[in-house]
Amino acid sequence: MNREIEKGSEMDDEEMMKAAALLVKQRRDSVEQYEKGGRRDLADKERVKSRCIEAYLPQAASREAIEQAIDAALAETGATSMKDMGKVMKAAQATLAGQERRRPPRQRDSESKTRRIARGSGRQHKA
Repeated sequence: MNREIEKGSEMDDEEMMKAAALLVKQRRDSVEQYEKGGRRDLADKERVKSRCIEAYLPQAASREAIEQAIDAALAETGATSMKDMGKVMKAAQATLAGQERRRPPRQRDSESKTRRIARGSGRQHKA
């Protein structure tokens, strides 16, 4: 692989997973662009390629696992305001390490985290 050449040694498992995840992201971006351009045939080919690569990635974290990781991160960091979001995200990501997050609906996740942090500070968050 080109990355191995750049690195000068073999890639470890974590680096391989990151490279595969990057390929999946690139394929998804291509699908989006092809659909905007009216090229459904090419978009379908990219979807197939993406699914093939995803088969080698770890199973995505479930919504429940993500919610639990966020709750644990909130408790661990003592987050009380939006300023603490970085700490919360870092702690939650550490908990979920190795569980690839493959685009579950983002809207609710962000809303949920924001509301929990706002509740912790006693402020009301406007959605």
